[in-house]
Amino acid sequence: MATSTVDNSTCSVTRLKEILVDPCQSQAFIDVRTGGEYKGSHISGVQNIPLSDIDKQAQRLGQYEEIYVSCHNGMRTKQAVKKLQAHGLNAIPVEGGIVAWRKAGFPLAEGKGGTISVMRQVQIIFGLLALRLALKPIRKPGFYWTDLFCWDWITHRRKHRLVWFCNGSGRITLE
Repeated sequence: MATSTVDNSTCSVTRLKEILVDPCQSQAFIDVRTGGEYKGSHISGVQNIPLSDIDKQAQRLGQYEEIYVSCHNGMRTKQAVKKLQAHGLNAIPVEGGIVAWRKAGFPLAEGKGGTISVMRQVQIIFGLLALRLALKPIRKPGFYWTDLFCWDWITHRRKHRLVWFCNGSGRITLE
């Protein structure tokens, strides 16, 4: 059987891997990411309790002497540990979360995707905005992007030009 970690400090992913080989009944292992993120990939043997549900689950988690908490990179772990400690529980943060686990070369249980994490969604939006700014000066006839979600489609037929504006008004004009 695995023994307790030192003092309520932190737990490295290497130490967590050792503990997960033969866990004690008095230990809980939780991942505080969203359900979609957890379904995408997670550490085997770790259950999912989203950060938003920690307070609701605190009473149930009270049966464990040690609660190892992980997330994607450690930010939500800190919040969850504070919440659990406020309930008088012995919460131990796992340093670096899934990112450190993957970097150490340890296997993850991969799911069939799930939802895209909020952080990844923000990265995608900012990437698209940067792309829009980079491509803004390039204006050639034909099909091109003028805004992130809006475009002009210009077709020259005799003297008529069809311009489709989707910039909030949703109007279609024919000149």
